[in-house]
Amino acid sequence: MISKKMKMRWKQTLAVRYFGFTKIPLILFVRPQVIELNKDVAIIKIPLRRRTQNHLNSLYFGTLAI
Repeated sequence: MISKKMKMRWKQTLAVRYFGFTKIPLILFVRPQVIELNKDVAIIKIPLRRRTQNHLNSLYFGTLAI
């Protein structure tokens, strides 16, 4: 059974992706996931993939700025 916290994370992730789809397409391109989001903390996970990594195998600065 999925916990209430997991459902909330999933809804927040969908909200971020929808915002990326409608307003800023680059957000949708990097496929972020919400780990924690409340009034004090916002933790977003962006996977290190071919799209988001540079030739030094670290995240592009533009990806970090998203």
